[in-house]
Amino acid sequence: MKELGIEELEEMSQCVPHQFESWTKAKKKEYLEELAATIVDKYILDTAKHKKIALATSQLEEKQLQRLKDMTSSGRYKCRVPGCNKTFRSDGKWRHTHEPVSQSTSQHRRATTAD
Repeated sequence: MKELGIEELEEMSQCVPHQFESWTKAKKKEYLEELAATIVDKYILDTAKHKKIALATSQLEEKQLQRLKDMTSSGRYKCRVPGCNKTFRSDGKWRHTHEPVSQSTSQHRRATTAD
Protein backbone atom coordinates (compact mmCIF):
# COMPACT_ATOMS: atom_id res chain seq x y z
CA MET A 1 0.00 0.00 0.00
CA LYS A 2 2.92 2.31 0.69
CA GLU A 3 4.21 1.89 -2.85
CA LEU A 4 0.77 2.72 -4.24
CA GLY A 5 0.48 5.77 -1.99
CA ILE A 6 -2.64 4.71 -0.11
CA GLU A 7 -3.50 4.38 3.57
CA GLU A 8 -6.74 2.33 3.42
CA LEU A 9 -7.94 -0.46 1.14
CA GLU A 10 -10.96 1.66 0.21
CA GLU A 11 -8.57 4.03 -1.58
CA MET A 12 -7.51 1.34 -4.10
CA SER A 13 -9.39 2.99 -6.95
CA GLN A 14 -7.34 6.17 -6.41
CA CYS A 15 -3.96 4.45 -6.60
CA VAL A 16 -4.26 3.24 -10.21
CA PRO A 17 -3.19 5.82 -12.82
CA HIS A 18 -6.21 7.62 -14.34
CA GLN A 19 -5.47 6.45 -17.89
CA PHE A 20 -4.95 2.81 -16.82
CA GLU A 21 -8.22 1.59 -18.39
CA SER A 22 -7.30 3.03 -21.78
CA TRP A 23 -3.79 1.51 -21.81
CA THR A 24 -2.97 -1.47 -23.99
CA LYS A 25 -2.46 -4.86 -22.38
CA ALA A 26 1.28 -4.54 -23.00
CA LYS A 27 1.45 -1.15 -21.25
CA LYS A 28 -0.62 -2.45 -18.30
CA LYS A 29 1.66 -5.47 -18.05
CA GLU A 30 4.78 -3.27 -18.10
CA TYR A 31 3.35 -1.01 -15.37
CA LEU A 32 2.44 -3.95 -13.13
CA GLU A 33 5.84 -5.63 -13.67
CA GLU A 34 7.65 -2.42 -12.71
CA LEU A 35 5.46 -2.05 -9.61
CA ALA A 36 6.04 -5.68 -8.62
CA ALA A 37 9.81 -5.32 -9.17
CA THR A 38 9.86 -2.22 -6.97
CA ILE A 39 8.01 -4.02 -4.18
CA VAL A 40 10.21 -7.13 -4.40
CA ASP A 41 13.41 -5.07 -4.46
CA LYS A 42 12.35 -2.92 -1.54
CA TYR A 43 10.71 -5.43 0.79
CA ILE A 44 11.91 -8.92 -0.14
CA LEU A 45 15.48 -8.67 -1.38
CA ASP A 46 18.24 -7.75 1.02
CA THR A 47 20.18 -5.16 -0.98
CA ALA A 48 23.35 -5.57 1.08
CA LYS A 49 23.32 -9.33 0.52
CA HIS A 50 22.53 -8.77 -3.16
CA LYS A 51 25.54 -6.45 -3.53
CA LYS A 52 27.81 -9.02 -1.86
CA ILE A 53 26.57 -11.74 -4.20
CA ALA A 54 27.05 -9.50 -7.23
CA LEU A 55 30.58 -8.59 -6.10
CA ALA A 56 31.50 -12.23 -5.46
CA THR A 57 30.14 -13.22 -8.88
CA SER A 58 32.12 -10.45 -10.54
CA GLN A 59 35.32 -11.50 -8.76
CA LEU A 60 34.82 -15.14 -9.77
CA GLU A 61 34.27 -14.11 -13.39
CA GLU A 62 37.46 -12.03 -13.34
CA LYS A 63 39.41 -14.92 -11.82
CA GLN A 64 38.06 -17.31 -14.46
CA LEU A 65 38.99 -14.88 -17.26
CA GLN A 66 42.51 -14.60 -15.82
CA ARG A 67 42.81 -18.39 -15.66
CA LEU A 68 41.70 -18.68 -19.29
CA LYS A 69 44.20 -15.99 -20.26
CA ASP A 70 46.99 -18.00 -18.59
CA MET A 71 46.19 -21.12 -20.64
CA THR A 72 47.97 -22.33 -23.76
CA SER A 73 46.07 -23.45 -26.86
CA SER A 74 46.54 -27.04 -25.67
CA GLY A 75 44.76 -26.29 -22.38
CA ARG A 76 47.84 -26.14 -20.14
CA TYR A 77 48.53 -23.34 -17.68
CA LYS A 78 51.55 -21.10 -18.36
CA CYS A 79 53.93 -20.02 -15.63
CA ARG A 80 53.25 -16.32 -15.01
CA VAL A 81 56.89 -15.42 -14.37
CA PRO A 82 58.27 -13.42 -17.32
CA GLY A 83 60.75 -15.47 -19.32
CA CYS A 84 59.67 -18.85 -17.92
CA ASN A 85 58.27 -21.22 -20.52
CA LYS A 86 57.01 -23.97 -18.20
CA THR A 87 53.42 -25.14 -18.47
CA PHE A 88 51.29 -27.13 -16.05
CA ARG A 89 48.42 -29.56 -16.55
CA SER A 90 46.34 -27.84 -13.86
CA ASP A 91 46.28 -24.57 -11.97
CA GLY A 92 47.20 -26.32 -8.77
CA LYS A 93 49.94 -26.98 -6.27
CA TRP A 94 52.81 -27.49 -8.74
CA ARG A 95 52.18 -24.21 -10.54
CA HIS A 96 51.72 -22.26 -7.31
CA THR A 97 54.86 -23.81 -5.79
CA HIS A 98 56.92 -23.23 -8.94
CA GLU A 99 56.07 -19.56 -9.53
CA PRO A 100 57.59 -18.09 -6.32
CA VAL A 101 60.76 -20.15 -6.84
CA SER A 102 60.93 -19.16 -10.49
CA GLN A 103 60.28 -15.51 -9.60
CA SER A 104 63.17 -15.40 -7.09
CA THR A 105 65.47 -17.20 -9.55
CA SER A 106 64.50 -14.73 -12.27
CA GLN A 107 65.23 -11.77 -9.97
CA HIS A 108 68.55 -13.34 -8.96
CA ARG A 109 69.52 -13.80 -12.64
CA ARG A 110 68.67 -10.17 -13.42
CA ALA A 111 70.68 -8.92 -10.44
CA THR A 112 73.78 -10.96 -11.35
CA THR A 113 73.65 -9.99 -15.05
CA ALA A 114 73.29 -6.30 -14.15
CA ASP A 115 76.63 -6.34 -12.27
